[in-house]
Amino acid sequence: MSDIDVDGALATFLELVQIDSPTYGERPIIERIARELEALGLPVTNDRTGRDGAGNLHARLTGSRGDLPPLLLCAHTDTVEPGRGVKPTVRDGVVRTDGRTVLGADNKASVTALLEAVGTTIRHNVPHRDVDLLFTWGEERGHAGAAAFDPAPLRARMGVTLDDTADPGHITVAAPAYCSILARFLGKAAHAGDAPELGVSAIVAAAEAVRRLPLGRIDHETTANVGLIRGGSARNTVPGAVELEGEARSLDNAKLERLVARMRDGLEAAARETGTTLDLVIKQEYPAYRWPESADVVGEATAAVRLA
Repeated sequence: MSDIDVDGALATFLELVQIDSPTYGERPIIERIARELEALGLPVTNDRTGRDGAGNLHARLTGSRGDLPPLLLCAHTDTVEPGRGVKPTVRDGVVRTDGRTVLGADNKASVTALLEAVGTTIRHNVPHRDVDLLFTWGEERGHAGAAAFDPAPLRARMGVTLDDTADPGHITVAAPAYCSILARFLGKAAHAGDAPELGVSAIVAAAEAVRRLPLGRIDHETTANVGLIRGGSARNTVPGAVELEGEARSLDNAKLERLVARMRDGLEAAARETGTTLDLVIKQEYPAYRWPESADVVGEATAAVRLA
C-alpha cells in the first residue's frame, strides 16, 4: 500500500506508547482507539469484560470485494511492566525509551499498523474485503481478554494476529501449549529472634521447590520458568506463607503434560521435605497448534507478505 503516511504512523505510535496501558489498566488506550475508528465511520463495540470500563474492542470495516472471504485482524492493547510514564525518543530512525520503562511496541506497533492500514484504505478508497478488527485486553496475563470475548459477532472465519518478534516478512504458523502454575506454601510464622525453632519457613519451601523444578530451555520445543515469588512480612519473622508463580510451554502437547507432571512432583516433594502445606493450582490456558502450509490462512498470509 504505497499511500501509507509514514510520518503520521510514527506520530500515532509515539502517542500510543505514552498512554499508560498495563494489563488490567487498558481503558485509556481502548478509548483512544475507539475514537479514531469512530471518526473513520466504523461501528465500534466494547464488550466491557475488562476492568474499569476496559474491554475487547470490535469494529467492522465493510468491504467491496465480495469475492474474498472476510478477514479478522487482531492486536492486543496491554503492555508489561514497567510500562507507565513511557518517554520515547527517535534516534537514527529507531524509537527508544529513556531506559526506565519498556517501550510498549508489544503490541502498540501492531495497533498503529492496523489503524494506519484502515485509515489509508478508507481515505484512498482501496478495494478490500470485509474486515473484523479486534483489539483485546489482558493478553500479557494469559490472553484474558481473548478468552472473555464472544466471537458470535465476527463474520470472519480466518484471521491474523499481529504479535510476534520475528523480522518483517515472516509469518508464525505454530504456537505452544501453555500452563500457568500457582503454588502456595503454608508454613508457620514465628519470631525469628525469640523462637525461630517454632516456625516453619515457607520461603525455605519455595526455595527448595525452585531448586527441584526443571527450568529454562528443556528442549527445542519446551520451556519452563518461575517468574514471581511473593511472601514474608518482616526480616525478623519466619514467613508463614509464600506464593510462587510459574509457567510451562511446549509446541508438543504430550511434552507439556510430562513436564508439568515433573513440576508437580517437585513442588509436592519440596512441601513434604520442609513440613509445609502446598496449595497448588495448575491450569492449561490453551493447547498448542500448528497450521499446515496447505491451510487457507497460511496461503493468504504468505501472499500478503510477498506483496508487501
